[in-house]
This record gives sequence, structure tokens and C-alpha cells, in this order.
Amino acid sequence: METITIRFPEVKLEIPILGISFEKLEQLTFDVMRQIGCKAMEDLLKELDDGLRKKRQKRQLENKGKVSKTILTRLGDVKYIRTRYKDKGLGAWRYLADEALGLILDQRISLSRNKLEAHAVSETTYRQGQANIKRITGSSRSHEAMRQAVIKEADRKSTRLNSSHTDISRMPSSA
Repeated sequence: METITIRFPEVKLEIPILGISFEKLEQLTFDVMRQIGCKAMEDLLKELDDGLRKKRQKRQLENKGKVSKTILTRLGDVKYIRTRYKDKGLGAWRYLADEALGLILDQRISLSRNKLEAHAVSETTYRQGQANIKRITGSSRSHEAMRQAVIKEADRKSTRLNSSHTDISRMPSSA
């Protein structure tokens, strides 16, 4: 089984004692852990992309350079560099790392972050939900972007629900 390895560096924080409180210490620790998590994800994504680049079908997939992408996560914004390929058979652009991770072409937010935002705005106003997400993750989208995401998800679920219903007039009779 192949693995990806990431090393976490030792972290040393010097915190002035004057004016410290448990809440400040907790917030500082949380912020540092988020930053370490984002850096770890960036390193893991780079290692994954490098591994896929080396194992690709070179005759089929032509390396066309690196492209950066930022994805919003529960930890914050994760920016990574991925390799872009030209599929000679299909004539289409491909990103093997995104495909391996199950990301869709223009996905800019992780599923868990999207769920977190949807929950935050369902409990209060969109603006207050945005402020809450900023406190939790250290970054946020506009309240309007969150509203549009909720509307898009509701439309997607409505379409799926409507398509799952069977027209009774087309069902075979039991007689």
C-alpha cells in the first residue's frame, strides 16, 4: 500500500504572561493548529501531485505545467500547486490530483466546509453566519456567496427529489 508521509515541525511559542487568559491561550493554540493543518494539507497535496505526475501515462498525458488552486477548508484556505495535463486522446485538460481526490473542476470549497457554512447560516442570518465562520475557520466568504451556496444546494436536492418520483399513470396496474 502506498502512503504519503508528512512531518510536523516542532512548534515553539513565546507568549507574554502579562494579560494572558485561558481564552486567549486557547484561541492562540487553535490558530496555530489551523495554520499547521493548512501547511500539512499543502505538503500532502504537493506530494500526491508529484507521485501522480511520476506514474502518469506519459504518452497519453502531456505535462503542461503547474497551476495554483485555493480551496476553502474547515482549517482555512489551503493553496496548492497542481500539475495540468493535456489528454492527447480526449483533447481535454486534466488535473490528476483533483481527480484522485474526487474534486470537481471548479470546486473551491471542501464538502465539510460547505456543510459547516450551511449549518452556520441556517441558525442565524447570513451576515452573522459569515462572522461565525470567520471566528471558527479564520477566513470566510461573503454572506452572499454563502446564500447562493444554500440556494444551489436546495435546487440540487429539489431536482433530485423530483426526479426520484415515479409518475403513477405509468406504473403497471395490479389487476
